[in-house]
Amino acid sequence: MAAGWKLVALEWERRRDEAVREQSAWEEAIPYGLQISGDCSRLVENPGETQVIVEALHMIVDDFPLSRVASQLNRQGYTMRDGRQWTMTALFDLLPRMIQVGPRIFSSEKGLTCTCRGLPEQPYARYRNRLNEFEGASPQKSRGIS
Repeated sequence: MAAGWKLVALEWERRRDEAVREQSAWEEAIPYGLQISGDCSRLVENPGETQVIVEALHMIVDDFPLSRVASQLNRQGYTMRDGRQWTMTALFDLLPRMIQVGPRIFSSEKGLTCTCRGLPEQPYARYRNRLNEFEGASPQKSRGIS
């Protein structure tokens, strides 16, 4: 080295891809069962996706394993957003969304009812009971259901 000079720092620089640079720091997927409204100002119900949630919830409440729920959805012609067939894993990932919208769907004015082996029940009652069982609460005592 030249007299009086010493290496003090070494700085590395990497060129970033334009795609990475343009990607927003705040990015979130649209929840399943919703879509962007026509005026792009809010999220509204996606009827096709809501029907998938309803069908899947009916089967889950009736104790179908997720593998059978996936098979039934595929047999009925339903596909995921990306066009692929339903899998157990995809349904498992969708469970939090089902829990979130289940009460709204089954208590809405659509008159949807859960059935157990073909016998009609009160709207949402069976789903609510199963959810309480899952949470460890007694469905009859916690919700005043007899």
